[in-house]
Amino acid sequence: MSDAPVPVAVAGVGYLGSRHARRLAANPRFDLRWVTDLDGDRAGALAEELGCRATVEPAEAFPDVEGVVVSTSTDSHRTVAEAALGAGRHVLVEKPLTGRVDDAERLVALAAEADRVLHVGHVERFNPAVRPLFGELPPPRFVESHRLAPLVPRSLDIDVVQDLMIHDIDLTLAFVGQEPVAVEASGVPVLSGRVDIANARLRFADGTTANLTASRVSLERTRKFRMFCRGVYVSADCAARRADVYRLREDREGVLAEVVRSGSPLDMLRVLDHRTVGPDGPDALDAEHDAFADAMRGIPGGVTGRETLGVLRVMVAVEEAIRLSGT
Repeated sequence: MSDAPVPVAVAGVGYLGSRHARRLAANPRFDLRWVTDLDGDRAGALAEELGCRATVEPAEAFPDVEGVVVSTSTDSHRTVAEAALGAGRHVLVEKPLTGRVDDAERLVALAAEADRVLHVGHVERFNPAVRPLFGELPPPRFVESHRLAPLVPRSLDIDVVQDLMIHDIDLTLAFVGQEPVAVEASGVPVLSGRVDIANARLRFADGTTANLTASRVSLERTRKFRMFCRGVYVSADCAARRADVYRLREDREGVLAEVVRSGSPLDMLRVLDHRTVGPDGPDALDAEHDAFADAMRGIPGGVTGRETLGVLRVMVAVEEAIRLSGT
């Protein structure tokens, strides 16, 4: 297994793609050789800044690299990723993998046939507020999220479900461990002509529910993800990279008996143990890139394309529920 830096290209260097390119260029595990973009001037300027080559045609970069990060518009993800996989390259695609489940299934099949890595950029999985909690908590019985942001001139070719809510759909399914059996949703366009505010309610076979809200026309930024598990409550602030974890204490029965005798209101902190997760830890995008590098070297990790098929099915169901709701 070689320890040499992995030669990579970034296809699409708008807002997210340029972030990928700069972080890859600063990561000693990678050798950023190419950036590509339909806007040749933008690609050229970034290439000059980072000391790599630029092109408007992604396929020009493929012979010179092992991995390709695809951060083009969502509607072109399949085309670019398919070409990269066909050229024998490992691929990391920004979320969502595609806008259609059948397109995503095609990419997953191609990656398997070619024995290539296909990762998806669900970067919140690597957030220090939530990453340490995977495998530690019992499955949640209720999930609530609020992901709100001001409108920015990017990703306006997709709705807020694909743009923002998909992060919390992914986290919800990752912690719950199953897909919902029912989806209800409503949403409205405000400024972009597409749905800018949406709420979805997911119901799972075991009675678990999730209530997810996303807006890209908010006055302020909020990235809160809360879970109520048996005996545990988690309140994660993904923007602050910190989570508060509260567990019911084993000796709570004595406290409860005392409260009943006295008739006084219960101070909940007397029956809870509290700890903080985060904010220390690697940058989430760096951690996502490192997982991609590991996977290319045969070490499992990262968010695979196959894992995200369920996320896409729920995303599409939310969008369809909004359409049918007529809101």
